Amino acid sequence: MATRGVKITNLNTIANASLTGNIVIPVVDPTMTLAAPDGETLKTSVTQLANFILNSAGPANVANTVRNNAQPNITSTGTLVGLNVAGISNLGAVGNVRITGGSPGQTLNTYGNGMLYWGTDSTPGQPNNSVQFNSSNAFAGSANFTFDNSTSTLSITNVDANNANIDTLTVGNFHLANVGNGTAQQVLGIVNQSTQQLGWKTVPVYYVTVNMRDSSSYLSSPDPVLRVYPVGQRDGSYLDLNVTQI
Repeated sequence: MATRGVKITNLNTIANASLTGNIVIPVVDPTMTLAAPDGETLKTSVTQLANFILNSAGPANVANTVRNNAQPNITSTGTLVGLNVAGISNLGAVGNVRITGGSPGQTLNTYGNGMLYWGTDSTPGQPNNSVQFNSSNAFAGSANFTFDNSTSTLSITNVDANNANIDTLTVGNFHLANVGNGTAQQVLGIVNQSTQQLGWKTVPVYYVTVNMRDSSSYLSSPDPVLRVYPVGQRDGSYLDLNVTQI
């Protein structure tokens, strides 16, 4: 029934600490005109009123600033303009994280200013001391191509001379610089004694092959070579004897 004679402004005020969901509050339905000309006075609870507001509002398109902590059931943020995280954020298993872009094998890198980018994994290839090279866009190493930092020694098993284009190479005391390509019957030899520089030298065409009794052979000059051999005499002295050997 309609309540009369008491103004709402004259009712006692309930403190916030005493406000619970079952508190009854008066409401007026202006469409009902039973006994009251201005509508019927009804009752509702704080819980009923809160549920009605939430159900009527529906999902929020713009949440603006979420101030209360421990927000439940946030399943999607849409376009998240900003997020400030205080302390450690525990996302759980790696499967909980989804970031689009990148290619297989790439990692997240930083420019140092807070911006991230996808980059290639920079883990060195094995084994230890191996010189790194590109293998299908990944670092790789080989035991046949190594560098010993303690002795400054580079070790290479094979060098393709047909594809090698070496301008300057220093090996020990020998210095090879801008030698270009050799020609038939040329050999590498020292062309500068002071710098120990190597270069192409032509083998004389008048060299001959000398066959030995043991079936071996060697390349020799046909020019006679004068040698001195000591010859022992009966009195015990020695006589230097000049002989010619080819």
